[in-house]
Amino acid sequence: MKMIDLSVPLSPKVKEPTPPKIQYNNHEQGAEEAIHVFKQKGLELKKEDFHRGKA
Repeated sequence: MKMIDLSVPLSPKVKEPTPPKIQYNNHEQGAEEAIHVFKQKGLELKKEDFHRGKA
């Protein structure tokens, strides 16, 4: 399980000793990631299964 410290601001402007790493994804990348996650759980999804191919 991944622990997320909500007390740390998620802004690149705020300087923290251990700054969080933020990865921004667009909706097409979100659909591809969902396909990958569900495939590991035995569910076969295609990009066409998402509205306009986006998640």
